[in-house]
Amino acid sequence: METTILTTKLNVPPIRQRLVTRPRLFKYLEASLNNNLVLVSAPAGFGKTTLLSEWLRQIESKTRVTWISLDEGDNDPVRFWDYFIAALKTIQPTIGDEPLALLHSPQSPTSQSLPIETVLTSLINELSNISFNLVLVLDDYHVITKQSIHDGMVFILDHIPPQMHLVIASRADPPLPLTRYRGKGIMLELRTDDLRFSLDEAATLLEELQDLILSPDIISTLNDRTGGWVTGLKMAVLSIPHQKDIPEFIATFSSSQRYIMDYLIEEVLLQQTEKIQDFLLRTSALERLNASLCDVVTGHNESQDVLLELEHNNMFINPLDETREWYRYEHLFRDLLNHQLEITLGESEIAELNRRASQWYEKNEYINDAIYHALIARDWESAKRLIMGANEQKRLSGEFVTLLNWLQLIPVEVIHSDIEFCSFYASTLIASGQFDCAASTIDVLEQAAKGNTEYQGLVNCWRSILAFYLSDNEVAIELGNQALSYLPKDRREVRAVLNVNLGSIHWQRGDFKEAEPFLMEAYEFSKRIGHNYIAVNSLSLLATADMTRTGKLRQAVERFNQCIELAGPTPAAASSHQVLGAVFYEWNDLENAAFHIQRAIDLGKLAGLQGLIASQYSYLARCKLAQGDEEGATKAMEESCHIAHQSDKPNIRSVHAANHILLAIRQNNLDLAFEWDTKLAEDINELPYYLNHIPARLLIARGEMTAAAEKLEVLYKEVIHGSTQSQIVNILLYQAIVSETTKSALQYLVDVFTITEPEGYIRTFVDEGKLLIPLLKQAISRDIYPEYASKLLTIIESEKRQKQTAEANKALLSKRELEVLKLLADGLSNQQIAEILVISHGTTKNHIHNILEKLNVQSRIQAVSRARELQLL
Repeated sequence: METTILTTKLNVPPIRQRLVTRPRLFKYLEASLNNNLVLVSAPAGFGKTTLLSEWLRQIESKTRVTWISLDEGDNDPVRFWDYFIAALKTIQPTIGDEPLALLHSPQSPTSQSLPIETVLTSLINELSNISFNLVLVLDDYHVITKQSIHDGMVFILDHIPPQMHLVIASRADPPLPLTRYRGKGIMLELRTDDLRFSLDEAATLLEELQDLILSPDIISTLNDRTGGWVTGLKMAVLSIPHQKDIPEFIATFSSSQRYIMDYLIEEVLLQQTEKIQDFLLRTSALERLNASLCDVVTGHNESQDVLLELEHNNMFINPLDETREWYRYEHLFRDLLNHQLEITLGESEIAELNRRASQWYEKNEYINDAIYHALIARDWESAKRLIMGANEQKRLSGEFVTLLNWLQLIPVEVIHSDIEFCSFYASTLIASGQFDCAASTIDVLEQAAKGNTEYQGLVNCWRSILAFYLSDNEVAIELGNQALSYLPKDRREVRAVLNVNLGSIHWQRGDFKEAEPFLMEAYEFSKRIGHNYIAVNSLSLLATADMTRTGKLRQAVERFNQCIELAGPTPAAASSHQVLGAVFYEWNDLENAAFHIQRAIDLGKLAGLQGLIASQYSYLARCKLAQGDEEGATKAMEESCHIAHQSDKPNIRSVHAANHILLAIRQNNLDLAFEWDTKLAEDINELPYYLNHIPARLLIARGEMTAAAEKLEVLYKEVIHGSTQSQIVNILLYQAIVSETTKSALQYLVDVFTITEPEGYIRTFVDEGKLLIPLLKQAISRDIYPEYASKLLTIIESEKRQKQTAEANKALLSKRELEVLKLLADGLSNQQIAEILVISHGTTKNHIHNILEKLNVQSRIQAVSRARELQLL
């Protein structure tokens, strides 16, 4: 779910009819298309917004341009990047769909969004594919104080594609590594001295604003007195017509902030009619103005005429759109008006202005603004009602920072006095990772909940979820079960969260019967309330449990495709792609298997799911090996090793060690398998239940058939008790292999075929290779699943022949010739090949000549094609 976007924030501010053009600065800005970052840094009133908006109008015919007017509400990282992506979508609507999905994809039902680097990586990848230059202006960046947003900007700038240009307009230098950007030569800077008006520009401004014709000396003096500060010049221009002694006035004019404020009051505000003064003061409570809103706040109905009059008279008000529907006061002017408002009106009157504004915003569905003004008005009941109403949308969009910021503006005694709101506050604190504060809030909630079973259910619910996050699973289960017994069925969201947590704990333990009712209720409730993350998580766990328990693959494919559709292009779909990769591999559909495995890796990387990534690289290695690509298998396993080696989690290391043992056995590299067995022993207690058969398989490889048979018998009894058919398949197959008699071996084979033949299992058998050939021939001769056994035998023998052929073909070329051949396939020239292999150009030509001759072809292209036929590539 996306954040509600206020489209006026994305409008390039309209150009005023009477405007001083600044060609010297436009020429300087033209160079920005050779830089990734433009920093326009100067105090308020130096014309940053006006300059940039006019410049964008000049270049928009040859460069795509977009704009964001930032405000303090954009300090929520999710909200900030929502607007960032929304601005890019005004240029190209297809940009950012996947990053948006990631931005609003929580890692768990009560947690914040994914790490922002995950979202930005996806966004940068999309931006790298655009074929045009684009300029994005971030106006008023000084309002951004959230460090995580600055960190995201650094990430963007460190990986920004050359065709993208960010323009930051700010009153102060942003906390970015500007020195580094200067050193890299990617930043263009415009600063206060650059923005000061020249003498000619000052003269033009005076003439444009008041049709004044002043002597060059007077203009020069005024420009010197104001330091070329455009706002100071505008102040002076408004007053000059009323001065009897213009030279004296100019000689005493000052550009200091204090002087300007006093001057604005005396010479600008107090010179207006009482009606205009009242309008200016009352509407200064508003960040943005439109006629309808101003009518409600002021209690009058002439606001449209007043706004147009203020703009016509250059009264420090700027339109936000071409239709003149929305306006805002210039920052310094609004600061002054706010100050005067506090002096002129009492606290209760100001509160009433904000209440009226809140009501207008609520009626017109600007909920963020409605909440802001309710909080400013200290209208706690309205604020709580509005925040609770916005809760679901904010959580689903990942705007936890905004939620927490709102809540922290409400006095703690007001929060604690409302048990429902206090419960909501506790859940938000947990979601924001503020566990200590959440625990103390739950303590307060518990005191208030005494004597009320439903509220005690809420207390136990949040304590259970807190325990789940702190990895205290026993406490999480105990309190979660108590909470479910107390909470009524209409508490759907809370019950959904609890159920998926409890279900996942049981699932991780292999207690599928215990997990299923929790997961089923979580799925049903989450579907009703539209919480896709819980629905995907629940359905995925249910589908995996069902497949593991029954061994049925076809039904699993349907369920996991449903999970992927629900999850969209987010990391929530990674585990579903993982299982589909395994299923297609089992069916010997290696192309589809590789696709889903790679997709799982890509999505896993976005969320930093190290365990999933490591295991999927192992599976990719298995897939490559089945395709006859031993080099590809080795590279994939190296990736898996790299991740597992860096991990401090023993379960990741144990899974990797087990997978490496299995791959080494299939590569007939028993020394490597024994080496990894030693490593597995260090973390053997962390080996998951679904890989418990691997040590038995290693015993078979060692030739220790009796020991293997004993271990398999123990495993069989454990698995039968747990009813996990997918494990039974491997155990029965291994029992067939280690059986002392043909009769018992074939009986085990019948048992395993009964499970696997209807579901189309292939690779479980084929991967055992020549070890199974005698047994399959026996099965065929005795009419035991003859078609199925023949199919398996045919594939095994075919892959055996292909491997022998590939090995024989490789003998055609020397090791160096194979290296040259691979570089030829990459499309490299002779010179490039020579440089990479550190050989002479002549030697390279000799190698290529030999390759063409040995492969009996006439060209490089034919050589690559023939090499693929012979499985040399």
